[in-house]
Amino acid sequence: MITITGTASDSDGSVQKVEFFRDNGATKLGEDTSAPYSYRWKNVPSGTQRLVVKATDNRGAIGASATVTITVRPK
Repeated sequence: MITITGTASDSDGSVQKVEFFRDNGATKLGEDTSAPYSYRWKNVPSGTQRLVVKATDNRGAIGASATVTITVRPK
């Protein structure tokens, strides 16, 4: 299991949700609606994983993190 964390803030409103994605944003893993924002990813496949975190504010604006690449080794 891997815990993915993200931080988000909104200067003119509030953060409504933070979503966690793999495959450069193609596959949603989960979301969190309250800080501190995190997702516990179970059964993570081995190999290279490209992760992105996206935050949505109360007005529907979306901001995304840079892609983070990790390598997961088999047990």
